[in-house]
Amino acid sequence: MSKLAQYDQQANAFYMHLSSRKAWETLEINQHINIDLDKQGRIAGVELLNVRQFIQQIFGSAPTAEKLKSLKVEVCTETGGEVVLRMNYIHEHVLYAIPKAYTSPLVSGA
Repeated sequence: MSKLAQYDQQANAFYMHLSSRKAWETLEINQHINIDLDKQGRIAGVELLNVRQFIQQIFGSAPTAEKLKSLKVEVCTETGGEVVLRMNYIHEHVLYAIPKAYTSPLVSGA
């Protein structure tokens, strides 16, 4: 399955499907990030809430609805299973480490 991104302007939310696996559990990481896990604890998707404010904090400029459609989110892991989001927006990218609320050696792609 290709990664499918959805931006909901009315809800001010962004969702990136990372696999075809169904979400079994949702972890609220902070006020802006929820991570959906499948039954085996692997990341199935990432939701960004209050996405316009979050992107402005991360990238330093207020995004337009049209520009938010270009946002891409990937999940990376570092040594020890720490989860890092790589966010690509326009021509910039940022690595955003998820607080220790979620670490897993089971993180994998599709």
